[in-house]
Parts: sequence; C-alpha cells; structure tokens
Amino acid sequence: MKIYQQELNDGLGEQIQATARIAFECPILQEEIKTNVTDIEKSLAFMDKNQPDLFHLNSVLVSAGWNKNDDVFTSEYLWAAKDTPVNKQFNYMHDDNDIIGHITASMVVDKDGNPVTEPVDSIDIITSAVIYRAWSDPEVRGRIEKLISEIKEGKWAVSMECIFEDFDYAIKGPEGDRVLSRSESSAFLTKHLRVYGGTGEYHGYKVGRLLKDYYFSGKGLVDNPANPRSIIFKGVDPFEKNTNIQITNFLAAMEVDMPKDKPEAAEDFEAKAKQLEADFMAYKTVAETAKSESDTALASLEQRIKDLETAIADIQGIKEAQEREIAALNDKMKEKQKEMEDMKEECKTTQKKMKCMKRKASLTLAGIAEAKADELVSKFEDASDDMFDSVIALLADNPAPQPEPKVEAETEEDEEVVASELDKVEEVSTASLANPSDEEAKVVTMKSVANWLSSNLKTTKNLKSE
Repeated sequence: MKIYQQELNDGLGEQIQATARIAFECPILQEEIKTNVTDIEKSLAFMDKNQPDLFHLNSVLVSAGWNKNDDVFTSEYLWAAKDTPVNKQFNYMHDDNDIIGHITASMVVDKDGNPVTEPVDSIDIITSAVIYRAWSDPEVRGRIEKLISEIKEGKWAVSMECIFEDFDYAIKGPEGDRVLSRSESSAFLTKHLRVYGGTGEYHGYKVGRLLKDYYFSGKGLVDNPANPRSIIFKGVDPFEKNTNIQITNFLAAMEVDMPKDKPEAAEDFEAKAKQLEADFMAYKTVAETAKSESDTALASLEQRIKDLETAIADIQGIKEAQEREIAALNDKMKEKQKEMEDMKEECKTTQKKMKCMKRKASLTLAGIAEAKADELVSKFEDASDDMFDSVIALLADNPAPQPEPKVEAETEEDEEVVASELDKVEEVSTASLANPSDEEAKVVTMKSVANWLSSNLKTTKNLKSE
C-alpha cells in the first residue's frame, strides 16, 4: 500500500501497513452506483445437504455502506470482490488457528433479499458455508455441537475478513456524502480516522475510510457483529431459485435518505469545502515555509562544514610544510655539527703539530740533535708545556756529551761522577716528595729526565767499552 509523506510525518506508516487486513463487519449505508457488470453464474456447493459430518448455514457476509467502525464499502468495489469469498476459511472469532469450516458459495442480493445480476444502490453479499462436525477429539466435537446448537437458537452471527490495497476518504455531512481521493495533498486526513487513533471527525464532518481494491479472505463466527445485517438465516436458503429473502434485523436508522434539492445546504457545504481548502492551503504554506527554512539552514550548515573542512585542510598543509622545513633544518644542523666536529678535530691535529714543532725547535736551540729532538718530542708528547720546559732547562744545564773521534775506556772516576750526579737528582726528587710544593710537577719531570740521562750515559759507557 502506498504511504504518503504526510502520513509518515504523522507517524502512521507502520500502522497503515499493519491494518491492511481487517476482520469486522459493516452496517448499511447506501452508496451511489458507478459501474455495471454482467451476470455471473454461481456455483452452489449443495450437492448433498444430508451429509452428517457437515452443518450447512447461509449468512450475510458484508453490506454496502458505512459500518460502526467507520469503514465504508461501496457497491462498486463489493461487486468486483463478490466471488472472492468462495473456498476461503470459516473460523471462530477471527482466529486463523481455530478454523471450523469453509465458505462454499456466494451471491449478491439487494436490500430486500432479491438476487441481482448487476450492481444496484444497496447490495449484500450472501455466503453459504459448512461447519465440520466430524472431529477425532471428543472435546472439540462437543464444542462444535454446542456452537451448532447455539447457531440454531440465533445466538451467533458472522463477520467478514478482507485484505485491501488502498483507501479513500468518505466524508459525511448535513448536506450529503462525498468521497475525497487520498493523495499527497489530502493525506493529512488519515490521522483523523478512528482506525488510526483519530476522532473520526474533521471540522464538523464525519470522516471514514473507504476501502478499495480488496478481496475476501474468509469469515468468522462471532457473537457481536459490527454489521447488523451480518446474520445467519434460519429456514431460508438464498441459493434456492425464486426465493425472496426478508432480513429481519435490518437497521433502517442506518439508511439515511439524503435531501435531493437543498440550495442552502449546498451553499453551506460549498462554504465549508472552501474553508477546508483554505485550512489545507494554510497548513501547506506553513509546511512549505518550514521546509524552506529547514533547507536553508541545512544548506548553511553544509556550507559551514565545507568551509571548516577547507580550513582544516589548509592548516594540515601548513603543518606538513612546517614539519618538512623543521626536518630540513634538523638535517642542516646535523651537517653543521659534523662540520664543526671535523673542524675541531682538525684544529686539535694542527695544534698538536704546532706544539711538536715548537718543542722540537726548543730542543734544537738547547743543543739537542734533530733525531734525538724528534724522539724526545714523541716520548713527552702528552706532557704539559711547563713539564716540557723543565725538561729543556734540565737538558740545557746538562748538555749531552759531544761524540769524540776516539773512544777511551771509562774510568772509575767517570762512574763516580755519574753516580754523584744521579744522587743529586735523587735527593732533589726525594725532597720534593717530602715537601710538596707548586714545583712538584717540575721535580717529577727532572727525575724522569735523570733516569733518561742515566740510561743514555750507560749506553755511552757501553759504546766506550766496545
């Protein structure tokens, strides 16, 4: 079934879908005939009414008109669905799980019970059905026999079940009945229907649901039918030819003879119709204005979102550029640090070379041969400048002996001199250690030099002995 946007806005979508199947009866209200159909022969399933396992009964299934539930059946749609009840279920109180029989035949009669072969102003659909009497369960069999007994006493009636595809609005007022097509522009009336929780009225007009394009899915045995004409016939078979049916509990009050010619009523109706249209247009204008404002606000919000997304993208781009710049600066900084380390190392090497050159020059000035000066510079490479100056001073006070063309044997006197010199150096060193002072480093250096000199002198002695 089509659901209109207004009905969705009113929260009726699921409810309309859920009530596309109805199971209740309709009271009588005459409707205007709009179509003609040819006579359709009935197949009357009454070959043998004396079968003991079947109970036959005939009843009014549904009537054209407006029932107490505010559902409306017109002759047009009833005539189109007149053959659909045949071979459908006959249940107890509209319970699909409690089927007690089935419908065997149907026919159309007018309000006086005369069979008709084409639509007339007011029609009923009469059905014949059977109730199953043969049951294996004694309890069920007893229940069915009790129902049959009460049916014979007139305590039970029937109501129809049908499934429909669409509906319009039946509008009832003092000036007459009207049908308003259900559409997008009129769907606001749905919420006023009783079946969907409304009051069944709108601005003084009674509003009903006119069912369309339906078919009958069965009927139920009920004790309180909504359709006063949905009765079970006693002793009368409407399917017998030339039978005139008299329906005894027809409610004449439900059949309203509407005035044919009342100008004042017509004018009043036209005025109310115009008012209804004006109210609808006002409602539509408010709805369209609200929609326009909503669309504008939505468009503004979407634009704002786009602007924010653009701003975020720009910020992200700036951030990425800054990160790349920082990374480049870090790389440059590392390169500069490497260059600085290399320069420091180169500077140290240069300073070391210059220090060695300076020390060698000092040794040379002190009378030390070049080869020996290189050896001393290398040996005392890690000594401080003060210590090395002390070494130079010591060497200056005790210059190395010059080589002689002829080597003579060393005398005991020479050895005593060397020993005497060593003792002097040792005494000075011991005194420094006993009484430490600022000259401690110099003394230690002199001791080292004395040791070196002793070694060299011994070497000289060995050369002489050779």
